[in-house]
Amino acid sequence: MHIVISIALMLYSPAAYAGGGPIPASINLVFFLIVLVALARKPVSKMLDQRANTIKRNLSEAQEQLKKAQEQNEEIEKQLKGLEQQLEDMKNNAQEQIEDMRKEMDEKAKRDVEAIKEGARQAMENELNHAKQLLQRETAKLAVELAEGIIKEKINQQDQQQLFATFTKAVEESSHV
Repeated sequence: MHIVISIALMLYSPAAYAGGGPIPASINLVFFLIVLVALARKPVSKMLDQRANTIKRNLSEAQEQLKKAQEQNEEIEKQLKGLEQQLEDMKNNAQEQIEDMRKEMDEKAKRDVEAIKEGARQAMENELNHAKQLLQRETAKLAVELAEGIIKEKINQQDQQQLFATFTKAVEESSHV
């Protein structure tokens, strides 16, 4: 390539114009172009072929990378859809669990209320029974005291002796039998 440039400079130098007219300069130019084309055609052609091959190879690699990127994009989109579905499933599952827990808590609260009511009813019954027993004892005690008072007022000495005799006679008869 350096040779071509040297020859071109020699043929197309300002000295070539110094002694001649436009025809010799034109001949020099044509000759220069012919030599330039003849000498530079193969290296330029080879360089252009190499550049075309490099461009084709780069284009092919770029297409392969694009295809891989598209495949990766499709895979990522599938994963994203799968994750979105999982998220939706998790939301639905959480909602169901919340609803189940709410129902469970309502049922437990109802059971607790019933247990409290039953405990209160049982406590009331126990208190009522206890009050009845106390009332019966008090009534019996008052009845005995009242009867004792009435007996003391109504029974005199003679009645007491007659009762004592009747009681001893009944005891004697019962011990003989």
